Amino acid sequence: MECAAYCVSRVQSVTVVCKEDLPLQNAFGTKVAQRIMKLFEENGVKFITKAQVERFQGRICDVYSVILKDGSSVPCSVVILGTGTILNTKFLQRSGLPINEDGSIDCDWNLKTEIEDIYVGGDIANAPIFPANRKAHIGHYQIAQYHGKMAAWNMIGEKDEESLKIKTVPFFWSMLFGKSFKYSGFGISENVRIHGIFYFDENEKVIGISSCGKDPVVAQFAEFQRQERALYKLDLEDDPLAWTKDILCPTKKVENVFDNLCPFLTDAYNEVENEYFKLQNTC
Repeated sequence: MECAAYCVSRVQSVTVVCKEDLPLQNAFGTKVAQRIMKLFEENGVKFITKAQVERFQGRICDVYSVILKDGSSVPCSVVILGTGTILNTKFLQRSGLPINEDGSIDCDWNLKTEIEDIYVGGDIANAPIFPANRKAHIGHYQIAQYHGKMAAWNMIGEKDEESLKIKTVPFFWSMLFGKSFKYSGFGISENVRIHGIFYFDENEKVIGISSCGKDPVVAQFAEFQRQERALYKLDLEDDPLAWTKDILCPTKKVENVFDNLCPFLTDAYNEVENEYFKLQNTC
């Protein structure tokens, strides 16, 4: 989607083919995905949804058509593939380490596998997601960086395991047509409230927040969850953002220096994001 947003003003036309009903539906949910699709269409991007690619017509470096599984064709001169990721763990199949069908490897809250002294982290780690208390492997570099730090601490063993349990909240963002979309949280939403936006589970508990131009509410929610605190639909009735004023200040202990750096890292992130937007407009 980032490629489509970048290319559409520089080429004759851009067509996005996706398997889902809406682009980014799995990431942001139906309501937000509808708005994103409308944003793209307003900027000239065409969509073919619920479709899959069968084959290409042409030669290497000279493709002229994409044939879809329904038999229709899409004329083109360049094809950009967003194929996702495949976990590269086949080389471990005879290691004795249990590997899931998707290539991920199970671990506990301390990133330990079923084999003593073997730890995993990053994309391949099917690890507990805080605070959802469910396992999943998530391909976010923020989580991979955190896993690396926590795995190292657990290997060293200088602290008790309880204090070294992983406690990070999934967070990602994307820049589309100069608008920054952010998301924090994890889980399958039952309903959505548009003011931010908040995602609720079946118990009306907020399990995720996405935003566009509402900084830094998404980062604040990640910290709110990291502090093992819960937010419910009822809490949002009078003032949807009142909870942001009640976030506990991170401890100033040396071992939590990363938490103390969060405000500075957020400012640095926003500066980089602004520079990226300026660069995108000048290219």
